Amino acid sequence: SLFLCASVVSAQEGPSEKHVAAMKKLDFLIGKWKGVGWQMTPQGAKEDAMVEENIRPKLDGLVLMVEGVGKRTDPETGKEMIVHNALGLMSYDPYGGGYKMQSHLSNGRSTTADAKFNDDGSFAWWFKTPQGTIRYTINLNTADQWHEIGEFSADGENWRQFFEMTLDRVETE
Repeated sequence: SLFLCASVVSAQEGPSEKHVAAMKKLDFLIGKWKGVGWQMTPQGAKEDAMVEENIRPKLDGLVLMVEGVGKRTDPETGKEMIVHNALGLMSYDPYGGGYKMQSHLSNGRSTTADAKFNDDGSFAWWFKTPQGTIRYTINLNTADQWHEIGEFSADGENWRQFFEMTLDRVETE
């Protein structure tokens, strides 16, 4: 069985130093973050939202669990509504040597994205859709805020921004 195979392999070896070190590089994300963001609607309008991200280490830090919720006030009803609700798992593949981001949305969609640190120290993940490639890039700005943008490219060369958020750390683990 798969469970038995995984148990036998894990009993034989623990995480490598490379694996642990790779995940430690993501420690800057750990904590609870709150702030504001915007996204473009399919009709091309900018929609603002209050955003909260909660990042917690799991499995002794070998996986980061990312919970993100975006809310805005409906201008017609005045009621608060959720416009983004996602759960992600960030990990490092010690055999393939790269980061992965698995994301699950409240609408039932999910994806597994490749991820990496860029030369400027930012962290990016991306995935392909039938229409093109979507990528997200996170960095800490000079105010030590989480700054993230989302971009789309139909051809892999020309990128159009459709998302941005800036969050303050409100709680550490």
